Amino acid sequence: MKLLIATGETRGTDFNWCDDDELVLPPTTACENGDTCGCNSAWVGAKTLKHTTFAKVADVDMTARRLKELILDAAIRMGYLDRGATIHVSFVRTSYLEIVNAARAHEADTVLRYSHNGPSVVTGKDEETTV
Repeated sequence: MKLLIATGETRGTDFNWCDDDELVLPPTTACENGDTCGCNSAWVGAKTLKHTTFAKVADVDMTARRLKELILDAAIRMGYLDRGATIHVSFVRTSYLEIVNAARAHEADTVLRYSHNGPSVVTGKDEETTV
């Protein structure tokens, strides 16, 4: 399935604190300084829970069920959802659809930047196209 993975590529004020090739998920929560530090406008690594503004479309050997489990696990580890609470189906579904639809819309190796307006394709040194 096509998903998004962290890439070490950055430009200007972009950042990447994820492991290279780490599966990334839509942001779920931001710190109190999210507008300043940028965590509210970046994908979050499913493993490290660190953030990146750039991600690359890649074919990943993963089932839809496993992706939903990773989303739920990451949300629990971030403290966004309680392990003992009712499973938040709408949260998992929304995150799943956001990440899958962003990846499906592009060819493998396309680099995307996260923003409040949705992902945008990084086409050149400083050029972007919102998708």
